[in-house]
Amino acid sequence: MTPTDEQVAAVMAAIVAPDSEQPNSVAVEFQRWQLEQTIRRVWPHIAAQIEQEA
Repeated sequence: MTPTDEQVAAVMAAIVAPDSEQPNSVAVEFQRWQLEQTIRRVWPHIAAQIEQEA
């Protein structure tokens, strides 16, 4: 099942949220980084839009 653009946008927005709103863990940080790279590769238009809003 492919996520919708809205779901991807919500995840990307959470990824670029301020550090104070992010969980603190090396494993979580690595998963966040991996997910961010995937979104930037597969849905670059959504990543660009979220970065502009952030």
